[in-house]
Amino acid sequence: MKKFTLKTYTWLMGVLPAPVLAASTTQRVPTDGPKNLNQFIGIIENVAKVLYNVLIALGVVFILYAAFLYMISQGDETRLATAKRVLIYAIVALVIGVLAGGVHSLVKDAVLSP
Repeated sequence: MKKFTLKTYTWLMGVLPAPVLAASTTQRVPTDGPKNLNQFIGIIENVAKVLYNVLIALGVVFILYAAFLYMISQGDETRLATAKRVLIYAIVALVIGVLAGGVHSLVKDAVLSP
């Protein structure tokens, strides 16, 4: 079982960044550094968007992993408890990530408001 888990983790780490990196290729970070506050905030926004995409992708992967654990549990209570715990942690992480995305707008408005 450990060999299967190791292969699964290795495969996910190789495949998981692909959609995230593909979604973020349209925005480029300047190479000469920010010249004013707006450019600096733009860089921070780009980094936050990439991290947000990674968080959402990881959340979906862990929800699928919890479903997989649930399917292979075969009624074993410890495996069911592990699957439930993974599912709860994944949902909590997604909720915190979505709330953090909303806080981003609040902080941006507070910093840039005249």
